[in-house]
Amino acid sequence: MIVKDEEKNLPRCLDSFKDLVDEIIVVDTGSTDKTVEIAKSYGAKVYYFKWCDDFSAARNESLKYVTKEWILIIDADEYIDSGNKEKIKQVLQNPLYSAYTINTKNFLAPYSPIFAVNTLTRLYRKISGICYNGKVHNQIEPSIKKLGLGIGITDIFIYHTGYLAKDKKDEKRINMLKECYNKTPTDPLVNFYLGEKYESMSNYDTAIEHFKKAVVSRISAIFLPGMLHIIDIYNKKELPDEALKWFRKTLRVYPDDFMLHIMASQSYNLKKEYLESIKELKNGMRKLNKRNTESLFNMEVSPSVIYEMMGGNYECLGIIGKAVFYYKKAIEITPDYLTPYLKLIKLYEQKNEIDNAIEYLQKAIKIEPGHGLSEHLGKLFLIKKEFDLNYLPNADR
Repeated sequence: MIVKDEEKNLPRCLDSFKDLVDEIIVVDTGSTDKTVEIAKSYGAKVYYFKWCDDFSAARNESLKYVTKEWILIIDADEYIDSGNKEKIKQVLQNPLYSAYTINTKNFLAPYSPIFAVNTLTRLYRKISGICYNGKVHNQIEPSIKKLGLGIGITDIFIYHTGYLAKDKKDEKRINMLKECYNKTPTDPLVNFYLGEKYESMSNYDTAIEHFKKAVVSRISAIFLPGMLHIIDIYNKKELPDEALKWFRKTLRVYPDDFMLHIMASQSYNLKKEYLESIKELKNGMRKLNKRNTESLFNMEVSPSVIYEMMGGNYECLGIIGKAVFYYKKAIEITPDYLTPYLKLIKLYEQKNEIDNAIEYLQKAIKIEPGHGLSEHLGKLFLIKKEFDLNYLPNADR
Protein backbone atom coordinates (compact mmCIF):
# COMPACT_ATOMS: atom_id res chain seq x y z
CA MET A 1 0.00 0.00 0.00
CA ILE A 2 1.00 3.61 -0.54
CA VAL A 3 -0.77 6.00 1.83
CA LYS A 4 -1.03 9.58 2.98
CA ASP A 5 -3.42 10.89 5.66
CA GLU A 6 -5.71 7.85 5.58
CA GLU A 7 -6.59 7.55 9.29
CA LYS A 8 -10.34 7.49 8.48
CA ASN A 9 -10.14 4.68 5.93
CA LEU A 10 -7.22 2.55 7.06
CA PRO A 11 -8.83 0.62 9.97
CA ARG A 12 -11.68 -0.69 7.81
CA CYS A 13 -9.26 -1.63 5.06
CA LEU A 14 -6.77 -3.48 7.27
CA ASP A 15 -9.51 -5.17 9.30
CA SER A 16 -10.79 -6.74 6.09
CA PHE A 17 -7.42 -7.86 4.69
CA LYS A 18 -5.35 -8.71 7.80
CA ASP A 19 -6.31 -12.40 7.98
CA LEU A 20 -5.70 -12.92 4.26
CA VAL A 21 -2.05 -11.83 4.05
CA ASP A 22 1.25 -12.85 5.62
CA GLU A 23 2.71 -9.35 5.72
CA ILE A 24 1.47 -5.78 5.25
CA ILE A 25 3.81 -3.32 3.53
CA VAL A 26 2.85 0.33 3.92
CA VAL A 27 4.78 3.14 2.23
CA ASP A 28 3.82 6.51 3.69
CA THR A 29 4.33 9.58 1.51
CA GLY A 30 4.00 12.25 4.19
CA SER A 31 1.06 11.68 6.52
CA THR A 32 0.40 14.29 9.20
CA ASP A 33 -2.43 12.38 10.92
CA LYS A 34 -2.44 9.01 12.73
CA THR A 35 -2.03 6.89 9.57
CA VAL A 36 1.40 5.51 10.49
CA GLU A 37 0.36 4.78 14.08
CA ILE A 38 -2.73 2.89 12.87
CA ALA A 39 -0.74 0.90 10.32
CA LYS A 40 1.82 -0.17 12.92
CA SER A 41 -0.98 -1.25 15.29
CA TYR A 42 -1.95 -3.86 12.68
CA GLY A 43 1.61 -5.15 12.49
CA ALA A 44 2.38 -3.40 9.21
CA LYS A 45 5.95 -2.76 8.13
CA VAL A 46 6.00 1.00 7.53
CA TYR A 47 8.47 2.73 5.22
CA TYR A 48 8.75 6.34 4.12
CA PHE A 49 8.99 7.83 0.65
CA LYS A 50 9.25 11.50 -0.23
CA TRP A 51 6.39 12.34 -2.57
CA CYS A 52 7.58 13.32 -6.07
CA ASP A 53 4.29 13.63 -8.01
CA ASP A 54 4.68 10.11 -9.40
CA PHE A 55 2.39 7.31 -8.24
CA SER A 56 4.41 4.65 -10.06
CA ALA A 57 7.61 5.70 -8.30
CA ALA A 58 5.88 5.33 -4.93
CA ARG A 59 4.30 2.02 -5.91
CA ASN A 60 7.63 0.63 -7.14
CA GLU A 61 9.21 1.72 -3.85
CA SER A 62 6.70 -0.44 -1.99
CA LEU A 63 7.65 -3.49 -4.09
CA LYS A 64 11.24 -3.28 -2.80
CA TYR A 65 10.18 -4.35 0.69
CA VAL A 66 8.10 -7.41 -0.21
CA THR A 67 9.49 -10.66 1.20
CA LYS A 68 6.72 -13.10 0.19
CA GLU A 69 6.06 -14.90 -3.09
CA TRP A 70 2.80 -13.14 -4.03
CA ILE A 71 1.86 -9.44 -3.99
CA LEU A 72 -1.64 -8.01 -3.62
CA ILE A 73 -1.96 -4.26 -4.27
CA ILE A 74 -4.65 -2.40 -2.33
CA ASP A 75 -5.51 1.20 -1.42
CA ALA A 76 -6.61 2.51 1.96
CA ASP A 77 -10.12 3.40 0.76
CA GLU A 78 -10.81 -0.20 -0.25
CA TYR A 79 -12.00 -3.32 1.54
CA ILE A 80 -12.82 -6.96 0.79
CA ASP A 81 -15.49 -9.36 2.01
CA SER A 82 -15.09 -12.98 3.15
CA GLY A 83 -16.35 -14.53 -0.08
CA ASN A 84 -13.78 -12.74 -2.20
CA LYS A 85 -11.00 -13.55 0.25
CA GLU A 86 -11.82 -17.22 -0.24
CA LYS A 87 -11.61 -16.76 -4.01
CA ILE A 88 -8.11 -15.31 -3.70
CA LYS A 89 -7.05 -18.28 -1.56
CA GLN A 90 -8.46 -20.68 -4.16
CA VAL A 91 -6.55 -18.98 -6.98
CA LEU A 92 -3.27 -19.22 -5.08
CA GLN A 93 -3.73 -22.91 -4.20
CA ASN A 94 -3.07 -23.92 -7.80
CA PRO A 95 -2.00 -20.84 -9.80
CA LEU A 96 -1.93 -21.22 -13.57
CA TYR A 97 -0.57 -17.71 -14.16
CA SER A 98 1.98 -15.42 -12.56
CA ALA A 99 -0.49 -12.53 -12.43
CA TYR A 100 -4.25 -12.12 -12.02
CA THR A 101 -6.81 -9.40 -12.49
CA ILE A 102 -8.98 -8.12 -9.64
CA ASN A 103 -12.25 -6.28 -10.23
CA THR A 104 -12.80 -3.07 -8.26
CA LYS A 105 -16.41 -2.12 -7.59
CA ASN A 106 -16.48 1.66 -7.23
CA PHE A 107 -19.33 3.16 -5.23
CA LEU A 108 -20.40 6.31 -7.09
CA ALA A 109 -23.04 7.76 -4.76
CA PRO A 110 -24.62 6.87 -1.41
CA TYR A 111 -27.54 4.42 -1.71
CA SER A 112 -27.04 4.13 -5.47
CA PRO A 113 -27.37 0.70 -7.13
CA ILE A 114 -25.11 1.84 -9.99
CA PHE A 115 -21.41 1.02 -9.78
CA ALA A 116 -18.36 1.50 -11.97
CA VAL A 117 -16.24 -1.64 -12.23
CA ASN A 118 -12.64 -1.49 -13.33
CA THR A 119 -10.46 -4.53 -13.90
CA LEU A 120 -6.73 -4.27 -13.18
CA THR A 121 -3.83 -6.63 -12.50
CA ARG A 122 -3.39 -6.43 -8.73
CA LEU A 123 -2.34 -9.94 -7.72
CA TYR A 124 1.02 -11.17 -9.03
CA ARG A 125 4.22 -13.01 -8.15
CA LYS A 126 7.28 -11.14 -6.95
CA ILE A 127 9.33 -11.35 -10.15
CA SER A 128 12.25 -9.13 -11.17
CA GLY A 129 11.17 -6.83 -13.99
CA ILE A 130 7.56 -6.42 -12.93
CA CYS A 131 7.11 -2.74 -12.21
CA TYR A 132 4.74 0.20 -12.59
CA ASN A 133 4.70 2.97 -15.20
CA GLY A 134 2.60 6.12 -15.43
CA LYS A 135 2.84 9.13 -13.12
CA VAL A 136 -0.88 9.34 -12.26
CA HIS A 137 -2.67 6.07 -13.04
CA ASN A 138 0.09 3.52 -12.65
CA GLN A 139 0.06 0.50 -14.95
CA ILE A 140 1.80 -2.80 -14.39
CA GLU A 141 0.43 -4.83 -17.32
CA PRO A 142 3.02 -3.66 -19.92
CA SER A 143 5.92 -4.89 -17.77
CA ILE A 144 4.22 -8.28 -17.24
CA LYS A 145 3.60 -8.73 -20.95
CA LYS A 146 7.16 -7.65 -21.74
CA LEU A 147 8.36 -10.61 -19.68
CA GLY A 148 6.15 -12.92 -21.72
CA LEU A 149 3.88 -13.73 -18.78
CA GLY A 150 0.17 -14.33 -19.04
CA ILE A 151 -2.48 -12.64 -16.93
CA GLY A 152 -5.37 -14.70 -15.57
CA ILE A 153 -8.85 -13.19 -15.38
CA THR A 154 -10.79 -13.69 -12.14
CA ASP A 155 -14.24 -12.88 -10.78
CA ILE A 156 -12.71 -11.52 -7.54
CA PHE A 157 -14.05 -8.15 -6.32
CA ILE A 158 -12.62 -5.49 -4.02
CA TYR A 159 -14.83 -2.56 -2.95
CA HIS A 160 -13.73 1.07 -3.34
CA THR A 161 -15.39 4.04 -1.62
CA GLY A 162 -12.97 6.78 -2.65
CA TYR A 163 -15.34 8.39 -5.17
CA LEU A 164 -17.80 9.17 -2.37
CA ALA A 165 -15.41 11.77 -0.92
CA LYS A 166 -13.92 14.73 -2.75
CA ASP A 167 -10.65 16.02 -1.36
CA LYS A 168 -7.46 17.84 -2.26
CA LYS A 169 -6.11 14.68 -3.88
CA ASP A 170 -8.45 15.27 -6.84
CA GLU A 171 -6.89 18.68 -7.50
CA LYS A 172 -3.40 17.18 -7.26
CA ARG A 173 -4.27 14.40 -9.72
CA ILE A 174 -5.71 16.74 -12.33
CA ASN A 175 -2.61 18.94 -12.17
CA MET A 176 -0.43 15.87 -12.66
CA LEU A 177 -2.59 14.76 -15.59
CA LYS A 178 -2.30 18.20 -17.20
CA GLU A 179 1.48 17.92 -16.91
CA CYS A 180 1.37 14.50 -18.61
CA TYR A 181 -0.94 15.86 -21.31
CA ASN A 182 1.44 18.72 -22.10
CA LYS A 183 4.18 16.14 -22.72
CA THR A 184 2.06 13.55 -24.56
CA PRO A 185 -1.16 15.22 -25.83
CA THR A 186 -2.19 12.21 -27.94
CA ASP A 187 -1.85 9.60 -25.19
CA PRO A 188 -5.26 7.86 -25.06
CA LEU A 189 -5.06 6.99 -21.36
CA VAL A 190 -4.06 10.50 -20.31
CA ASN A 191 -6.94 11.94 -22.35
CA PHE A 192 -9.36 9.40 -20.90
CA TYR A 193 -8.47 10.20 -17.30
CA LEU A 194 -8.51 13.95 -17.98
CA GLY A 195 -11.96 13.53 -19.51
CA GLU A 196 -13.13 11.78 -16.35
CA LYS A 197 -11.80 14.55 -14.12
CA TYR A 198 -13.36 17.34 -16.20
CA GLU A 199 -16.69 15.52 -16.36
CA SER A 200 -16.70 15.18 -12.56
CA MET A 201 -16.24 18.97 -12.45
CA SER A 202 -19.18 19.45 -14.89
CA ASN A 203 -16.78 20.94 -17.45
CA TYR A 204 -18.47 18.93 -20.18
CA ASP A 205 -17.05 20.66 -23.27
CA THR A 206 -13.45 20.12 -22.19
CA ALA A 207 -14.25 16.59 -21.01
CA ILE A 208 -15.74 15.57 -24.34
CA GLU A 209 -12.70 16.91 -26.23
CA HIS A 210 -10.45 14.60 -24.21
CA PHE A 211 -12.74 11.57 -24.51
CA LYS A 212 -12.86 11.98 -28.29
CA LYS A 213 -9.06 12.00 -28.37
CA ALA A 214 -9.03 8.90 -26.17
CA VAL A 215 -11.25 6.80 -28.46
CA VAL A 216 -9.51 7.67 -31.75
CA SER A 217 -7.03 4.80 -31.36
CA ARG A 218 -9.76 2.28 -30.53
CA ILE A 219 -7.58 0.74 -27.83
CA SER A 220 -9.97 -1.90 -26.51
CA ALA A 221 -9.38 -1.11 -22.83
CA ILE A 222 -10.69 2.46 -23.09
CA PHE A 223 -12.69 2.63 -26.33
CA LEU A 224 -15.99 1.41 -24.87
CA PRO A 225 -15.83 3.37 -21.59
CA GLY A 226 -14.71 6.46 -23.53
CA MET A 227 -17.68 6.17 -25.91
CA LEU A 228 -20.05 5.66 -22.96
CA HIS A 229 -18.74 8.86 -21.39
CA ILE A 230 -19.31 10.76 -24.65
CA ILE A 231 -22.90 9.53 -24.88
CA ASP A 232 -23.49 10.34 -21.22
CA ILE A 233 -22.16 13.89 -21.59
CA TYR A 234 -24.34 14.59 -24.61
CA ASN A 235 -27.33 13.45 -22.56
CA LYS A 236 -26.26 15.71 -19.69
CA LYS A 237 -25.99 18.59 -22.16
CA GLU A 238 -29.51 17.68 -23.36
CA LEU A 239 -28.31 16.90 -26.89
CA PRO A 240 -30.06 13.53 -27.35
CA ASP A 241 -29.68 13.36 -31.14
CA GLU A 242 -25.90 13.69 -30.80
CA ALA A 243 -25.92 11.09 -28.02
CA LEU A 244 -27.86 8.66 -30.21
CA LYS A 245 -25.43 9.19 -33.09
CA TRP A 246 -22.56 8.05 -30.84
CA PHE A 247 -24.72 5.25 -29.42
CA ARG A 248 -25.20 3.78 -32.92
CA LYS A 249 -21.47 4.06 -33.68
CA THR A 250 -20.58 2.18 -30.50
CA LEU A 251 -23.31 -0.43 -30.83
CA ARG A 252 -21.78 -1.59 -34.13
CA VAL A 253 -18.54 -2.40 -32.26
CA TYR A 254 -20.08 -3.65 -28.98
CA PRO A 255 -23.53 -5.07 -29.79
CA ASP A 256 -23.82 -6.90 -26.45
CA ASP A 257 -23.13 -4.02 -24.08
CA PHE A 258 -26.19 -3.38 -21.93
CA MET A 259 -25.12 0.10 -20.77
CA LEU A 260 -25.37 1.45 -24.30
CA HIS A 261 -29.09 0.71 -24.27
CA ILE A 262 -29.57 2.32 -20.87
CA MET A 263 -27.99 5.52 -22.16
CA ALA A 264 -29.99 5.38 -25.39
CA SER A 265 -33.10 5.08 -23.25
CA GLN A 266 -32.13 8.31 -21.51
CA SER A 267 -31.70 9.98 -24.91
CA TYR A 268 -35.15 8.93 -26.09
CA ASN A 269 -36.61 10.06 -22.78
CA LEU A 270 -35.10 13.51 -23.38
CA LYS A 271 -36.75 13.50 -26.82
CA LYS A 272 -40.06 12.57 -25.12
CA GLU A 273 -40.13 9.37 -27.19
CA TYR A 274 -41.12 7.28 -24.21
CA LEU A 275 -42.05 4.07 -26.03
CA GLU A 276 -38.61 4.03 -27.70
CA SER A 277 -37.06 4.67 -24.29
CA ILE A 278 -38.91 1.65 -22.86
CA LYS A 279 -37.81 -0.46 -25.83
CA GLU A 280 -34.14 0.35 -25.16
CA LEU A 281 -34.56 -0.45 -21.46
CA LYS A 282 -35.91 -3.87 -22.39
CA ASN A 283 -32.94 -4.37 -24.73
CA GLY A 284 -30.63 -3.43 -21.89
CA MET A 285 -32.34 -5.79 -19.45
CA ARG A 286 -31.75 -8.72 -21.81
CA LYS A 287 -28.01 -8.00 -21.85
CA LEU A 288 -27.78 -6.84 -18.25
CA ASN A 289 -24.31 -6.80 -16.66
CA LYS A 290 -22.54 -8.68 -19.46
CA ARG A 291 -18.97 -7.60 -18.77
CA ASN A 292 -16.38 -6.88 -21.43
CA THR A 293 -13.23 -8.38 -19.92
CA GLU A 294 -10.95 -6.36 -22.23
CA SER A 295 -12.34 -3.03 -21.08
CA LEU A 296 -10.62 -0.94 -18.43
CA PHE A 297 -14.00 0.03 -16.97
CA ASN A 298 -17.46 -1.54 -16.96
CA MET A 299 -20.69 -0.39 -15.41
CA GLU A 300 -22.68 -2.61 -13.08
CA VAL A 301 -26.35 -1.75 -12.71
CA SER A 302 -29.01 -3.37 -10.58
CA PRO A 303 -32.26 -4.27 -12.38
CA SER A 304 -33.91 -1.91 -9.89
CA VAL A 305 -32.49 1.06 -11.83
CA ILE A 306 -34.01 -0.20 -15.06
CA TYR A 307 -37.37 -0.79 -13.38
CA GLU A 308 -37.29 2.71 -11.89
CA MET A 309 -36.56 4.16 -15.35
CA MET A 310 -39.37 2.05 -16.83
CA GLY A 311 -41.71 3.48 -14.21
CA GLY A 312 -40.62 7.00 -15.12
CA ASN A 313 -41.41 6.46 -18.79
CA TYR A 314 -44.84 5.00 -18.04
CA GLU A 315 -45.52 7.93 -15.71
CA CYS A 316 -44.68 10.33 -18.57
CA LEU A 317 -47.08 8.37 -20.80
CA GLY A 318 -49.80 8.75 -18.16
CA ILE A 319 -50.01 4.99 -17.59
CA ILE A 320 -49.91 5.35 -13.81
CA GLY A 321 -50.75 1.73 -12.95
CA LYS A 322 -47.66 0.48 -14.78
CA ALA A 323 -45.54 3.27 -13.32
CA VAL A 324 -46.52 2.20 -9.78
CA PHE A 325 -45.87 -1.45 -10.66
CA TYR A 326 -42.31 -0.78 -11.86
CA TYR A 327 -41.44 1.56 -8.98
CA LYS A 328 -42.51 -1.20 -6.58
CA LYS A 329 -40.46 -3.75 -8.54
CA ALA A 330 -37.40 -1.50 -8.14
CA ILE A 331 -37.95 -1.32 -4.37
CA GLU A 332 -38.49 -5.08 -4.15
CA ILE A 333 -35.08 -5.72 -5.72
CA THR A 334 -33.15 -2.96 -3.92
CA PRO A 335 -35.04 -1.99 -0.72
CA ASP A 336 -32.59 0.81 0.16
CA TYR A 337 -32.78 2.54 -3.27
CA LEU A 338 -34.38 5.87 -2.37
CA THR A 339 -35.45 7.25 -5.77
CA PRO A 340 -38.44 4.94 -6.47
CA TYR A 341 -39.81 5.66 -2.98
CA LEU A 342 -39.80 9.39 -3.71
CA LYS A 343 -41.49 8.88 -7.06
CA LEU A 344 -44.17 6.67 -5.53
CA ILE A 345 -44.83 9.22 -2.79
CA LYS A 346 -45.31 11.94 -5.39
CA LEU A 347 -47.70 9.77 -7.43
CA TYR A 348 -49.77 8.80 -4.41
CA GLU A 349 -50.06 12.43 -3.34
CA GLN A 350 -51.21 13.40 -6.83
CA LYS A 351 -53.83 10.66 -6.65
CA ASN A 352 -54.79 11.84 -3.12
CA GLU A 353 -53.93 8.39 -1.73
CA ILE A 354 -52.46 9.86 1.44
CA ASP A 355 -52.28 6.56 3.37
CA ASN A 356 -50.05 5.05 0.65
CA ALA A 357 -47.94 8.21 0.48
CA ILE A 358 -47.41 8.09 4.26
CA GLU A 359 -46.48 4.40 4.13
CA TYR A 360 -43.71 4.93 1.58
CA LEU A 361 -42.54 8.17 3.12
CA GLN A 362 -42.04 6.39 6.46
CA LYS A 363 -39.99 3.73 4.68
CA ALA A 364 -37.95 6.42 2.88
CA ILE A 365 -37.12 8.12 6.20
CA LYS A 366 -35.64 4.86 7.50
CA ILE A 367 -33.30 4.80 4.47
CA GLU A 368 -32.28 8.44 4.52
CA PRO A 369 -33.31 10.61 7.47
CA GLY A 370 -33.17 14.29 6.71
CA HIS A 371 -33.73 16.20 3.46
CA GLY A 372 -36.99 17.47 4.89
CA LEU A 373 -38.66 14.05 4.69
CA SER A 374 -39.88 14.15 8.29
CA GLU A 375 -41.33 17.63 7.79
CA HIS A 376 -43.07 16.34 4.68
CA LEU A 377 -44.49 13.43 6.65
CA GLY A 378 -45.75 15.80 9.32
CA LYS A 379 -47.61 17.78 6.65
CA LEU A 380 -49.24 14.60 5.35
CA PHE A 381 -50.39 13.68 8.85
CA LEU A 382 -51.84 17.17 9.20
CA ILE A 383 -53.72 16.67 5.96
CA LYS A 384 -55.22 13.50 7.39
CA LYS A 385 -55.78 15.25 10.74
CA GLU A 386 -53.81 12.42 12.31
CA PHE A 387 -50.83 14.44 13.45
CA ASP A 388 -48.18 12.24 15.05
CA LEU A 389 -45.87 13.85 17.60
CA ASN A 390 -43.07 11.51 16.47
CA TYR A 391 -42.94 13.35 13.16
CA LEU A 392 -43.03 16.99 14.18
CA PRO A 393 -41.12 19.32 11.83
CA ASN A 394 -37.36 19.24 12.49
CA ALA A 395 -37.62 15.76 14.03
CA ASP A 396 -34.82 14.57 11.80
CA ARG A 397 -32.37 17.23 12.92
